[in-house]
Amino acid sequence: MTNAAITQMETVQQALNQYELEQGLPTIQSPSTADELNQYLNMNRNQLDKLPIEDCVIIAIRLKQFALYLQRLNNIEQSRLTWAAATANRYVAHNKLLSRLPSSTQYFKADMKLETIAASDNYLAKLLQIQTYAQQRCDRLTYLSACLKSLAATLIDLQRAKLTMQKES
Repeated sequence: MTNAAITQMETVQQALNQYELEQGLPTIQSPSTADELNQYLNMNRNQLDKLPIEDCVIIAIRLKQFALYLQRLNNIEQSRLTWAAATANRYVAHNKLLSRLPSSTQYFKADMKLETIAASDNYLAKLLQIQTYAQQRCDRLTYLSACLKSLAATLIDLQRAKLTMQKES
């Protein structure tokens, strides 16, 4: 039954992908190679000092494009997380699984109750596994996207500083 959870999730993801296409959004593709991004992320002070004014803006735009890409990936993981949580709750409620718990678990928090049930229910265990994995990926993607946006803003500030220094010369 664990494959059923994955199959259901994939069906939902396909429907959401189709919805995005209908809204005019292109398929998700990385706007950059790892080498290009690595080059921007690892510029030292000397490279930043020598960076032409125009390149500051171009690199900032590229970083924001990559941040948008990461945000879209985060949205996919967030939708998986939402689906898995809602499906797990419906599954437990529909099958009246909480009533099967021993009375010693009555004071457990909701997530612990789900984990207790999942110990003997493969379908629920798979849903919780999907949920945990999606949450971990969301956490990582959110941080990375925010860092790239911050770096892009810093490059715009550098461009402004260089323009100011150029005018003063």
